Amino acid sequence: MESRTHDNGWSWKSNREGEKCKICDQAFHDGFSTCPSCGGALYENVPRQYSLVKAKYNDDLVYVYLGEIPNMPGHCVVVDTETGTLISGMHIENYIELTEEEV
Repeated sequence: MESRTHDNGWSWKSNREGEKCKICDQAFHDGFSTCPSCGGALYENVPRQYSLVKAKYNDDLVYVYLGEIPNMPGHCVVVDTETGTLISGMHIENYIELTEEEV
């Protein structure tokens, strides 16, 4: 696996074409952090699709994590649970999935 680094210093391991998801055994494309077929995390610390998450920069707000943007690897879409506002293009590493106790 090759490692890539963004301008902000965040890095992820890039999967080469032809590698398969360990959950559903489907092949996936380079750069995805979640499997396009089953939504499972291909790397550590990626929230599950439709899970409740909190932002690292603000613990008071809770969001619904909708998933990674297919043509923007490393970026996601979330919905603010209080206002219903859809937020697109945020970096995945900014969100932490809530535990059962936090929900």
